[in-house]
Formats: sequence, structure tokens, C-alpha cells
Amino acid sequence: MYHDSNQLPWNMEKKWEDLSPKDWVEIFEDGINEPAKGHKFSECAGDRNYLVSPINGVLKYHRLGNSERTNPEMPFEEAHLILGDVSLALTEAQYHDWIRLLEVIKRYKSYIEVSHLRPVVSVTEGPKLWWNYAAQAALQQKKMCYRLSWAQIQHLSSLRRRYIQLYADSLQELSDSDDTEIRSIERDLDPKVILLWRFLAHAKVESVKSKEEAEQRMLKKNSWFSLGWGSASSDPLQQDVPEGSQTVVNGLSKEEWKALNNILSSQPDEDSVSQSGKDMQNMTQRMVIVSIGQAAARIININETELVCGRFEQLQVSTKFKHRSVYCDLTLKFYGLSAPEGPLCQSVSSKHKANALGACFVYSPVGENLDWRLSATISPCHVTVLMESYNHFLEFMKRSSSVSPTVAFETATALQNKLESATRRAQEQFQTVLEEQSSFALDIDLDAPKIRVPIRTSASSEYDSLFLLDFGNFTLRTEEGRHDNDGQNLYSRFCISGRDIAAFFTDGNSNIQTCDVESSGYGSQLSAYPVTGSACHSYSLVDRCGIVVMVDQIKVPHPCHPSTRVSVQVPTLGIHLSPSIFSLLMELLKILSGTIESSTKLVEDYQAEHAPWSSPDLATEVQILVWRGIGYSVASWQSSYLVLSGLYLYLLESSTSQNYQRCYSMAGKQVYEVPSNSVGGSSSCIALCIRGMDIQQ
Repeated sequence: MYHDSNQLPWNMEKKWEDLSPKDWVEIFEDGINEPAKGHKFSECAGDRNYLVSPINGVLKYHRLGNSERTNPEMPFEEAHLILGDVSLALTEAQYHDWIRLLEVIKRYKSYIEVSHLRPVVSVTEGPKLWWNYAAQAALQQKKMCYRLSWAQIQHLSSLRRRYIQLYADSLQELSDSDDTEIRSIERDLDPKVILLWRFLAHAKVESVKSKEEAEQRMLKKNSWFSLGWGSASSDPLQQDVPEGSQTVVNGLSKEEWKALNNILSSQPDEDSVSQSGKDMQNMTQRMVIVSIGQAAARIININETELVCGRFEQLQVSTKFKHRSVYCDLTLKFYGLSAPEGPLCQSVSSKHKANALGACFVYSPVGENLDWRLSATISPCHVTVLMESYNHFLEFMKRSSSVSPTVAFETATALQNKLESATRRAQEQFQTVLEEQSSFALDIDLDAPKIRVPIRTSASSEYDSLFLLDFGNFTLRTEEGRHDNDGQNLYSRFCISGRDIAAFFTDGNSNIQTCDVESSGYGSQLSAYPVTGSACHSYSLVDRCGIVVMVDQIKVPHPCHPSTRVSVQVPTLGIHLSPSIFSLLMELLKILSGTIESSTKLVEDYQAEHAPWSSPDLATEVQILVWRGIGYSVASWQSSYLVLSGLYLYLLESSTSQNYQRCYSMAGKQVYEVPSNSVGGSSSCIALCIRGMDIQQ
């Protein structure tokens, strides 16, 4: 997939609609396949910018016959998809083009919703019609609703019946169908209502056709019985087939189909007879494997300089389907994120952990009293905080937002809503798992990230010191919870254990070398960071320590027991402070606070200039009901400032805030009045919910 920005349209010898499939292949394969010796790319493919570079892959499928299905580890069917290199690249010009395209689509969607209301005459010929159009279009875009009287409901019901009948007649191409009346009815309807009524008309036509076909089958069946009911076949397919062709289906006789089935070994009944029930549980029926050699995604700025590049190597996902169990394994050799200033994040393998990520999920494991089990091993990753790369990315976003502020703002709002929705859904599903008392096991071994922040204390271009934060190693395992007086297990217990957590400063410059920190007494957790010379001069801020956290989450809410219990144990904690460490710590805080202030100022300046709530339809101070804690189990009221502007609802901290806390799209939403006794006697309370949701919820 390629996208050539700022290019003139191609000069084609034929019109697009006159091109043959062969012509299409010649045009679009040019630049993908390598040119023949002595030939060059054409003018169309001379300067091609790929979003997705050409990808080569191999798909292998293997199937065992009945006599070969003896080894439980050999799957009956196996499919293996192998992809070589997957490369994605997005330039700033391409990104701006996509933003403009989304803006055009947004404008077109707004136009198409009211296009049926537009008068067919000019403004000078029918000014009254155009004023009426402006009012109707504005009301429709605002999605304003009115209370309907019984007379209006009766009128709309009769209009629906009439429209469905007219549209069904037009689908059946009846001679007396009237398209003029259909168009006149559609002029006063919402597009979604028109679609709904058309679906009902299609359903009505299909219902009539099904009824007629059933009557025809009954007539044919009666004719068969009249010829000789005693010899009628019990197979309904055979009853509808003429007598001379009952033994032939799609050109093959029954004997040929039987021989073909025997060759393909697709006899599930024979399979189940040949294998005992116990053996079938252990047999692997199907296996699917997807392998990707390496993949990379890059963002290129307006100066044709690579802004950021993320890549990974040797990803493999395999899924085995047994009788009632599913085994899913995932392995990843390497992943990393880099910028022109240097690597930002990259995984580090070791002898004990050869892969950056290894995970195994088992649904209904055989021989275990569990519903599912998840185990994972994660190698450490080295994260470098480079402020120059962060600032370059902010500049990229600022330039992109100025291309189309509306689209950029709506995209950011949609991403925020998706993230909040995914987080909320994950917590709700986790709470559902606990309430359903599903039995599961977690075993996660995580070598946490090791973060380094270069510090420049002088005017020099090189870094004087480094701050290193080692999160050590964490394990997460499930354990048997504590029983109550009746012997019931009310809680699910999670044990989180951490070790080798440390923070310290080192002297160093921007050259990346290898430092053996075992001689400094810090173990081998940190294996690569910038240093000066052959020795590491370290200043410990937090000595290596460990932590144990026990979390008990209740399965079913109980009035006499807390929903969550947390126990934290830190055996020893050593913190060192000195004038030199304090000076370095102040420099670190200055760097971090400056970055936060610059990003916050960027957002505030942008929102102050393009804030969509600057002309609100409604603005008032409110109390918002918020749910916190694991599983949203703790409720409280939070003071906020609510602004309704167009189809979006914004929650701000106060009336003077320059940025919003949350944003909700009103599309597909409905407002309910909440009874005062449901919220502690509040005099006025409303709820915003998805349209069609149960009011009790």
C-alpha cells in the first residue's frame, strides 16, 4: 500500500472505467515487482512512498488421515502462516493528507444527512424554501427531540405502514409503485429512520417470498404423494429433485461422493468410534501457527528525518485446539523503540530468558481443576528518557493539529473514550470472573524495566550524569484465599513479590558503553548504560530492596467483609542523601517538571485557541458520581464544571480550566431522570446512558 503525496494525477491513455484487468495489473504492479534487466520503473512508480512495503508470505496446510491419528501431539489439521518482513512507514505529509481526507469525509457525512432537504431551486427563486431548509438542517444536526402527541404518533405510525408498503412494491417492481410519494415521505424523515423502514420493507418482501416458496414445496410434495405415497423418500432434498437426477448432485453420483469422502478422510463418525473418549481429550485436533520474522514501523517528519522507529523480531503465536481445551502460546525474541538521538526502549535477553516475552494461556486445562491458566515470562527492557526526542514528537503533533484542529481534537477524544472504555470493560470482566467464582491460576515472572535519565548540569552538549531506576524483578501468583468461619473461601488472593529494586546516580557522558556493575555491588540487573572511562562512579539513592504485596479481592460482595484487603511488607529500605545527590536530584526534577510544563502548555495553548466549548449550549457546575477502586466498588461525588457544546459533553475542573478532564460523545446516548431516593435524596439528578439500556442499570 503506497501513498504518494504532492503528486500530479496519472496521465492514462484510457479512462479508468475502460481499463481491463490486465491494464490494472500493469499499472499497479509497477514498482512492486523488480523491473526486468535493462528496464526502469515508469513515471508513475518512479517516486513511490510506501505506507506498507510489499510483504511476502507462505501458508502451509497439513492434514492427517484416519490411520495416522495415533500420536496425541500430532494435530489432525495444522495451518502455518509465515511472514518475512513487515515494514510500515508514515511521513508527515502522508499524515496530513489523511487528516484532510478525514475532514472531507466528515464534511460529506454532515452534508449527506441533510442533502435530501436541499431545495432544487436557487436562493433567488425560492428564498422561503432555503430558510426552511436551513431551519430543518440545523434542527436535524442538533438532534433535537420533542414530546410527541398521540395524534403525531398515530400519523407517524400510518406513515410508516404506507412507506413500507410503497417501498416493498418498488422492490418487487410492481407497475403501480409510486416513487414520487416515497420521496415526499423521505423529505421529513431522519436518514436512520429511512434505513430502518427500508430494512422492514426488505424483510416483508423476503417473508412473502419464503411463504410462496413453502407453498410451492407443499404443492410439489402433494404431487409426489399422489403418485405413490408408499414409495416417497424421507429425504427432503430428494423430494425436490426430479426423478431422473436423484443420484447426481453437482455432477457427481453418490458413489463418487462416498469415494471422495473416504479419500479425504472426512468421516467424523468413524473418527469418534476409532478413538475412545479418554484418548480424544488428549488428542490435538487443530493447530494454527502465525510467524513474523521481523517488523518495523517508522514515523518520518517534514524534513525527511526519522522521528521514531519501533520494531520487533521473531514473533510466533500458536494455538492448539483439543477436545475441550485451548492452548495458546506466544513468543517474542526482541522489541525496541529508537529515535535519531538514540535508543528509547529495547528488550535485553539473557541465558535464563532467551526471549523478550513468552506467554502461555490455557483454557480448561486437562487434568487440572481450573477454568483457565495464564503464565508469562518477560525479560527486562532498558528505557532511556531523551527530552530532545520527546520535544520533537510534540512539535510533530502540534504541526499536525494545526492542519485540521477539529479532526485532531475529535480523534484525540475518540482515542480517550476508547481507552477509558477498554479500561472499564477490563475491570468489569475481572470483577465478573471473581463473582462467577471461576477458578484460575496466574504465574507471571516480570523483569521490570530499567530506566535511565541523562542529566546535563552544565552548558556542554554532553551529559554529565545519569539517573538510573531499576524496578528489579516482580512475580505475580495466585494463592488460596483465607476461609471464613463456615469454611467458605470468600476471597481470591494475589501475591505480588518484588526484589532488587534500586535507584542511583552515575557519572557518565552520551557514549554508550558496557559496564560490569557486579564489582560495584549492584548485581547484574543493569548491564548497559553510559559511563565515563572504565569505572562506574555510582551514588546510591535507594539501596536494593524488596517488597511483598498481598491483595485479597472478594468474590461476591458481602456486607460484613471488605471488598479489598491489601497487605504491604518492605523488609528493609535504605535511602541515602548527600549534597551531591541532592543537587543531582534537583536537576532531575527540573528536567521532568520542564517536560511536563511544556507538554501541558502545548495542550492548553491548543485548546485555548481551538476549544470547542468556547460557545457552549449549556454550562453549569455539577456533582458527578464517580466509582473508584478495584472493580469500581467505591462511589463518591466529585465537583466538576459541565459544558454541552454540539454533540459533545465536556467535564472541566472549573469554569476557568483551559483543558477538559473527560469528553463524551452524545451520539447514541440518552438522558434519564434518576429518582431522588436512588441517590440519597438529591433534589435533581440525571444519568447519561447508552440508548436502549435498561433503566434499572
